[in-house]
Amino acid sequence: MARDAYVSWQASRYSVPWQYVGKEVWVREQAGQVEVHYGGERIAAHPPALRKHQVITENAHHQGISLSAGSSGGKILIHMREMAPEVESRPLAVYA
Repeated sequence: MARDAYVSWQASRYSVPWQYVGKEVWVREQAGQVEVHYGGERIAAHPPALRKHQVITENAHHQGISLSAGSSGGKILIHMREMAPEVESRPLAVYA
């Protein structure tokens, strides 16, 4: 699992309890849910993403995460919102 407490599954990302960062987990889709397992235990379940590249987060997965530099190797978990990029708009007419 990635250091940001998310796993990738079919081009989207799903949160996992932060205590499992660095552990080997497995993911499957079953009964209409994306399940994440560690050993024989299901540690997360999410509804499947509606589109590719979606980020699905359960806030409880990140509660209590240590943000001190000593325990995280200087890394801090940052939440990013999906936003459309700003683009320049101009008319397509040719200027004479």
